Amino acid sequence: MAVGAGVLGAMMGGGLWAGPNGQDGPPATGPATREDAKSKKTREILQTKIVTMEMDGQELSMVLDFLGETTGLSIHAKWRAMEAAEVSPRMPVAVKLKNVGVGKVLAILLSDATTGDVKLDYAIDEGVIIISTAEDVKAARANPLCLRVAADEGSQGARKKLQATMAKISLRGSTIGSVVKLLGHPSGVAFQVREAALEKAGIDIKTKVTTNLTDVTMEQVLKVVLEDLSVGDKRLAYVIENGTVTISTAEDLKAKAGGGK
Repeated sequence: MAVGAGVLGAMMGGGLWAGPNGQDGPPATGPATREDAKSKKTREILQTKIVTMEMDGQELSMVLDFLGETTGLSIHAKWRAMEAAEVSPRMPVAVKLKNVGVGKVLAILLSDATTGDVKLDYAIDEGVIIISTAEDVKAARANPLCLRVAADEGSQGARKKLQATMAKISLRGSTIGSVVKLLGHPSGVAFQVREAALEKAGIDIKTKVTTNLTDVTMEQVLKVVLEDLSVGDKRLAYVIENGTVTISTAEDLKAKAGGGK
């Protein structure tokens, strides 16, 4: 299979895992790198799958998409956060790698895309690799997206429904409103988006998200979208109470829990 002048071949075999910044060793652990079955499977692919890649000027976004399609990995790049740090999805990639572990390939791509003092990094959450600036990934680890799930039957039931797995989902310029409709219709879960609070925080609810995910739960789709819209200190989050998923900024939800409106 080829992309322009680029070729990527994959086969199973023993391989070397490389850390997100190019250092060999096991993946970092933390809130954004969860030790669940899906994440373990992703790590196995990073550690054991061997690829040969030849790229001659293809755009970085295209190369990452192709890497995901070929290896079966769900890779989501937070381009808004990276573009704010002057890392462009259109950055040309020129690499020639033979029989290299997928983890090492990913580390090389992110290292080559580094500009100035800005470093790129990634975290693994429920099997999804989320790429952004190292600073943004650190912020994501420190700020969980799900703030709480109430103990009432309705809330627990809603959480269980959101654990349903979607074999594949492709979002093409989807707003947060269209995503909650997409998730709410088949699951029967009610969603509430606190638009006023988001707009007050300077988050445009019409911002569009594009991603391709494989073998993910509905809740993980929601997390990817909210994480994509979270940049810097403007972090989105959600709570599940009285059977309803409420989405807003983390600051607004925490204030609301403390008695605010």
